[in-house]
Amino acid sequence: MHNDFPGVRERVLSDETYRALDAIRAFRHRERNSYGMSLDADIVEERVREAVEAFEMFRLDIKRLALTLDPSAMDELEKRPKD
Repeated sequence: MHNDFPGVRERVLSDETYRALDAIRAFRHRERNSYGMSLDADIVEERVREAVEAFEMFRLDIKRLALTLDPSAMDELEKRPKD
């Protein structure tokens, strides 16, 4: 989703979104393979904040893609609840 495919679609994720999601993936992978090591609550809280920010960046990238594919999609996207 980070690479574009000329003639098919442009890339979906910006560099910033890709890096943010990759950092979350790396943390999950590292912790999943820690086999029971205790988590540092401060680090977990920071990763949660990063995940929330990354999700918002992802939402914006998806909206951008939707508009590229169908400019009238913005009307539908604006009707949906923001959560």
